[in-house]
Amino acid sequence: ESRFGVFEMGVDHVGEMDTMLGIYRPDIGILTNIGYSHLGKMGSMRAIVHEKSKMFHESIEKGFVSEQNAFKPYIEKTRNIELDAFGRESTSGIHSITSQGMDGWLIAYKGLEIHLHAVGQHNLMNALGAIGVAQSLHIEPEAIKSGLEHFMPVGGRSRIIDGAITIIEDCYNASPDSTNSILDYMGSIPWNGSKRVVLGSMKELGQVSSKAHIELGRKILTLQPESVSLYGKETISTYDMLIQHGFDKPLFHTEDYDDLQQRVLTESRRGDLVLVKGSRSMAMEKLVPAIQSIA
Repeated sequence: ESRFGVFEMGVDHVGEMDTMLGIYRPDIGILTNIGYSHLGKMGSMRAIVHEKSKMFHESIEKGFVSEQNAFKPYIEKTRNIELDAFGRESTSGIHSITSQGMDGWLIAYKGLEIHLHAVGQHNLMNALGAIGVAQSLHIEPEAIKSGLEHFMPVGGRSRIIDGAITIIEDCYNASPDSTNSILDYMGSIPWNGSKRVVLGSMKELGQVSSKAHIELGRKILTLQPESVSLYGKETISTYDMLIQHGFDKPLFHTEDYDDLQQRVLTESRRGDLVLVKGSRSMAMEKLVPAIQSIA
């Protein structure tokens, strides 16, 4: 018998949360992140915050937000709710967190060692949020450990694909937050071969699209990968920024998928680590089997 139901309440336009609340009204809500995603449809950050925070409806029992969420005081005031924070400093029972590189994270929790098989700070934060929710439901630490250790990333969600070329497949979607997070992760990994970045456009960013893609270039400069391949109209801002700041590694931009694939296949070598990332409409996952074909 099922005791709990977990539902994703993602929104990309004003009014969508009202529709979801008409279908189900959560007893506990967790707001994992507020960023620029869907700004093009929403119109403003204020509208995004307002729409997402509707999840904390008038009869909800408990609400959680990330300790990094700058909008927490605003949400508490407008929704008349006291929210719990989750994260490295806020989730109770966390003694230490150690990166395992390509193998995820080790979380020391209430005398137990949890091996989270998911990479990147974003997945770690989601796990810490899940621990917070589970604790509020009085779920035993051993059950929390078991649940988190059985979790494996699905396709397109920061999945590591081993082979002659190791692929970080993170192409289900892309926002400035998620792209920065996976680039930070890639930069943190010791790697004997070359690191290559293949990025598609970040869509639905509205008036901040050009700025966000320029900032993406700044992030790439700190990483200094062996090569960068950019795909999509919006990424020309990234390309121009890298050129202007003297990026001296192989750099490529195209709006044609076949040209992108040919470039990636020509450059990639055995032993490389290749990140594939882009918004859903860019269909970057098509590159994965092509890269895997390199023996």
